Amino acid sequence: MDTGCFGQSTHARHWLFTATQLDELRQATRRSAIERYRERTNTVTSDTDFTFTPSQESLLYNYYSQKIAEVCEHFRFPHKVFGTAVAYFKRFFIHHSPIDFSYRSVMITSVYLANKVEEIRVPIREFARKLSVDEGVLSHTESVLLHGLSFHLRVYHPFLPILGVVERIKGTELAPAENIQKIMESATSLARTALFTDAPFLYPPSQIALACISLALAGDSDLSTISARLIEILSAQKFITQADESKIETLLQRVLAIASEVKEQRAGTPPAGKAVRLAERALARVVDRANDPQTDEFRAKLQQESEKAAARHAVKRQQSAEEEPELALSPRKKVRVS
Repeated sequence: MDTGCFGQSTHARHWLFTATQLDELRQATRRSAIERYRERTNTVTSDTDFTFTPSQESLLYNYYSQKIAEVCEHFRFPHKVFGTAVAYFKRFFIHHSPIDFSYRSVMITSVYLANKVEEIRVPIREFARKLSVDEGVLSHTESVLLHGLSFHLRVYHPFLPILGVVERIKGTELAPAENIQKIMESATSLARTALFTDAPFLYPPSQIALACISLALAGDSDLSTISARLIEILSAQKFITQADESKIETLLQRVLAIASEVKEQRAGTPPAGKAVRLAERALARVVDRANDPQTDEFRAKLQQESEKAAARHAVKRQQSAEEEPELALSPRKKVRVS
């Protein structure tokens, strides 16, 4: 189901991992951030004694990634903007730590950048006004986010594969025509849930789509049986091409693994307000204040960068004016009126 286009994309080449690779990257990011904190504060503290715990970091990570849905709903953005914004936020924090960069600021900026990339294009002034954020902070964090993503801006979502699969199975015993709209809505809702899990880092969008459709179709039925039948129908239609039965079995196991993650995410409860506040306080004690938009240090740094940029532009304008060749003006010719 995944086209060659996806296989050659930066999404496939740079943002798909094994579970082990993903865990190692996150652990390395946290270790590096703690080391920078030690250097910045000239303190000696072990990883286990660090006041901002891994569980608190995970709690805030999940809390702010889910806040993206609220911001997108505020602007009535379509699914693709939501999906892209979640991807940007989660990708950024694989290689960067909230000790160095504000979760809230990156979350808001992820939505703003996704709105531009997906060609909705709410202007920065309107976006900043509606969310009561500073335009300068938003513009600064956008640059940070772009570099943090290595300018890999194309994100593939499960939403289009869901549409393609549902069209293929429409009218079969799995999906009677009168149930199609309900199946689509349920599968799309499940796909939105899937984006909050690690599934987008572990599996291509088409496999996430299959898992969400399987869940939508299964209801109280056996998920494994439904998933197997779904893959069987799509294989018969040549919509899925597999070389042998072993690959079909591998696909089925992946679909069931994704479905399990989605069900677990749905069964979970949102982070409690008290736990979030405690985690925020723990983070505030170790955060790099020069990168926190809530601090005077950050505002001073932003002002300094703005002044430097203005000075650079002034120098360039002066150089351009000096290098511009003078125009030779020819004397006007007198015109005799007869």
